[in-house]
Amino acid sequence: MRTAHPGTRRVPATDHKKVPATPFLIQVLEDAESIDLREIQVHPDHQGKQLGQTLIRDAIQRATASGKPLVLSTGLKNLRAKALYERLGFTVTGQSATHFHICFVGEEA
Repeated sequence: MRTAHPGTRRVPATDHKKVPATPFLIQVLEDAESIDLREIQVHPDHQGKQLGQTLIRDAIQRATASGKPLVLSTGLKNLRAKALYERLGFTVTGQSATHFHICFVGEEA
């Protein structure tokens, strides 16, 4: 059974014109075998400020401390995100028709 990781913050998507922007959304799930980075989004007004990288590095530290792999998927068209994950030490472990499957095991780059 997967459970939300302590500190997980789930922020609903909203119409940005009606509700003040929330800088980020992240959802991390953990089970006995792995930690799954299910969703990470950085509001466009906050992109390019290393917020996403900081969130990912925090997830890497939690996974490393627990001895579990950190897994995620990203869309095949999202090459910018894929490049970021690879710079941080992730490896592509597979691919579906729509997503790269990516895993971090070991030392951070």
